[in-house]
Amino acid sequence: MDPATIGSLTGILVPLGAFALAAVLVGMDQLAKHRARELRHQTIRIALDKGQPVPPELLREQDKVRGPRNDLGQGIVILSTGIGLAAFLFLIQIRQWPVGLILVAVGIGRIVAHYVAPTRQAAPPAP
Repeated sequence: MDPATIGSLTGILVPLGAFALAAVLVGMDQLAKHRARELRHQTIRIALDKGQPVPPELLREQDKVRGPRNDLGQGIVILSTGIGLAAFLFLIQIRQWPVGLILVAVGIGRIVAHYVAPTRQAAPPAP
């Protein structure tokens, strides 16, 4: 193969490889979550078959059990990251410094969401 053909193939295969890697990682994550749910359901089924009480923790979806959203904290981090990225790109004289403004806008949106959205309470602890 001549160098032009290799360069052309590289320009196609590298992005395809990146997307394939992302798809594999997402698929592995979904498979792990599915397996965890399957094991939890199997545990509940065995406990019911033996006449044992099922702990309430097993009945809750573990993927969704999280504390209340912290939009303010996330917004401040994203806003600061955007400002830092824009300043860095500006200082090294790269013309794409406005890319950091995208993160600034997302951070401001999170901060606004913190003050506008109703607060959610954390799930009460099981008795």
